[in-house]
Amino acid sequence: MTYWGADDVDTDCATVVANGGTVTEDPQDSEFGRVAANTDCCGATLKLVGV
Repeated sequence: MTYWGADDVDTDCATVVANGGTVTEDPQDSEFGRVAANTDCCGATLKLVGV
C-alpha cells in the first residue's frame, strides 16, 4: 500500500473521482489523522493521509 500526504483528504478524494478513480474507503478520522483509501483508473491503490 502506498501512502500520500494530503492537505485536504476530502477534497483530494473528490479529485480522484473526477479523474476516473474510486474511493474505496471513505475519508475518516483516525489516530494518524484523516485517512481514505483510493484506487486509480488503472487499479493501483493508495491511501491519502492528512498532514
